[in-house]
Amino acid sequence: SAVQPPVNFVFNGAAVGGVANPQITTALLPGAGVGVAYSQTLTAGGGTAPYSWSLTAGALPSGLALSGAGVISGTTNATGAFNFTAQVSDSSAPAKTATRALSLTVATLPSLSISNATVALSAAQPSAGYFSTSGNQIVNAAGNTVRITGINWFGFETTNEIFHGLWTRGYKDALDQIKQLGFNTLRIPYSNQMLRGDAATNSINFAANPDLSGLTPLQCLDKVIAYCGQIGLRVILDRHSAKADHYLSEDVWFIAGDSYYTEQRWIDDWVMLATRYAGNPTVTGADLFNEPKRTATWGNSAPLTDWNKAAERCGNAILAANPNWLIIVEGVEQAAGASYWWGGNLKGVATNPVVLNVPNKLVYSMHDYPASVSAQPWFSAANYPANLAGVWDAYWGYIFKGNTAPLLLGEFGSKLATTVDQQWLDKLTDYVDGDFDLNGTNDLPAGKKGISWTFWCWNPNSGDTGGILNDDWTTVNAAKLAYIQPSLAPTLASGTGGTGGGQTATFTVMLSQPSAGNVSVAWTTANGTALAGTDFTVAGGTLTFAAGETSKTVTVSILPNAAPAGTKSFTVQLSAPSGATLASGAGTGTLAANAWHYWRASHFTETELADLSISGELADPSHTGWVNLVRYAFGVAPDAQFTAPVLCTPVGELALTFARNTAASDLTLTVQGSDSPSGPWTGLARSAGGLALAPLITGVPVNETGSGAIRIAEVRDLYLMGDPLHPERFFRIMVQH
Repeated sequence: SAVQPPVNFVFNGAAVGGVANPQITTALLPGAGVGVAYSQTLTAGGGTAPYSWSLTAGALPSGLALSGAGVISGTTNATGAFNFTAQVSDSSAPAKTATRALSLTVATLPSLSISNATVALSAAQPSAGYFSTSGNQIVNAAGNTVRITGINWFGFETTNEIFHGLWTRGYKDALDQIKQLGFNTLRIPYSNQMLRGDAATNSINFAANPDLSGLTPLQCLDKVIAYCGQIGLRVILDRHSAKADHYLSEDVWFIAGDSYYTEQRWIDDWVMLATRYAGNPTVTGADLFNEPKRTATWGNSAPLTDWNKAAERCGNAILAANPNWLIIVEGVEQAAGASYWWGGNLKGVATNPVVLNVPNKLVYSMHDYPASVSAQPWFSAANYPANLAGVWDAYWGYIFKGNTAPLLLGEFGSKLATTVDQQWLDKLTDYVDGDFDLNGTNDLPAGKKGISWTFWCWNPNSGDTGGILNDDWTTVNAAKLAYIQPSLAPTLASGTGGTGGGQTATFTVMLSQPSAGNVSVAWTTANGTALAGTDFTVAGGTLTFAAGETSKTVTVSILPNAAPAGTKSFTVQLSAPSGATLASGAGTGTLAANAWHYWRASHFTETELADLSISGELADPSHTGWVNLVRYAFGVAPDAQFTAPVLCTPVGELALTFARNTAASDLTLTVQGSDSPSGPWTGLARSAGGLALAPLITGVPVNETGSGAIRIAEVRDLYLMGDPLHPERFFRIMVQH
């Protein structure tokens, strides 16, 4: 009994006993695609590792090979089903072996291509003026729908009483970066404390922010708002708290028992700000109080806690001082027997809506956060994240879906450290974009825009969520930006003049044939002669084609450009396809600086445009006698009503007034004067390359007005009328290409 049996022995020439024979456990191989790199490792069990592999029958597609380690890899151009037998050998002596018949199918994958896009830039006035509401939409002064897609930058509401991060960089540099990333609005939290006469900023690097030196917090806010207006960012002011760094402790809009931070102080400070920024459409509206919570109620029976009634009192006072602002009213924590995020519960609107004295100025707002901020019960539901649509419908989405009023998702953010948080942000952006049942299909009616939002936040030092910026206060968290970037809306520039604001370039990405499974491809914008941040908003993401789909679109926002010149272009580039190959990896976006450039580029060659001998339809499509080159110089499209340069006679002298197309930088315009219609002609003033008209002779009065592409120029004569040496005077304009 002390004798151990042999571990391995040979019976009738075969190794038996001891360790089991190996077995090939790979049963099915995933399909391969023509021209696509393939790699798949065969697996085995039993026997004695390590294993070695070989083929004993059949063959792999040309271009693919089986390594001794069991990896099938390579790239093939063959198609069809390929049958072969794989053998595995273990490391025992003698070696044990096993075989298995396998099949590998190689299919021709569909190919991806992307179209080009051309945008004839129009005047940058799509969102000029103040905003109002219409149903669940925010509209501009022209009645066109707009969407706020912005970001929060905090600090004014803290004891710093100025934006955080100014200890390391300039505020203008940061605001430029915000604009370049594609955000169209900045939500600025503030406290009543920073508005006091004795308030003072701290932690500013004045080398990076020299124009803030010696200013109060309110004066610094003036500077910020002025620069936002200059670069085309809208501003929402958010009364975050009464005292600095005190929002966690403030349930309602005043501090009980405090003689300074009363309801009246809250209202008076809002009225002061509304009056201070009246006439400046950069400031879009007032978020009356951040996150009413705990003891705050929504009803009509408790004046000291009914937040909705307080919002009416404050909102009406603001509108009396400045009727142009939007009044933004957040929810509470507890209403209608349910508890939700601070400021996020808008169930009470169903029975007690806010009523303002000025119509079409009310926007409801909510905040929403992920499980990493607080483990709400819906995050652990068995059907998470599909259940989120019902949660959002119940607490705030019903307001938008019922066309009651617009919504502003004022705060939402995460560090994205968990899968649960990532799913939350993915579904939330889908929902606010209009996929209200989260089934992958947009439910917005034609012409409607989704729910507005301002992301929390710009700052990397937000404890619960972090920010869009990394800890260096400069580089961007690309993972976060990728979630929200596809939802960015066009700029909401408050000024006029220039081109491009509010327009988009739309590219179509096409699949050559439907696929049985999902196909995905990454895309990103790339500079050409058109530059990100100057001419268009940097963008990128991943497109996913569901089984059967063959077309998707990519949209790039075009930025306002006060000084357009010629035609520019950029590209949208495709990369990293999965389930398909790339037939065309780049689409070109062409930006024609104005309608005349677009018309010229679309219909005429350079030679045809400059050839004054061309006649008929080609030279004069609208039969007015004005040839193409002249129309182009004066900024008139071929079929538009044309007004010739106007001769006028102010007291004592002859003057010529005419429209000039500054975008026609390939032309030279010269105003000439003569005593006879047959000459000789003398140059009086000239514009070359689209530059300002300038005198050619000392003393010739030249004046130019306007700020857009089309300027009104006036040239006055050197001689008074009735001069005996110049009894007749004639002016003309020479146009040279």
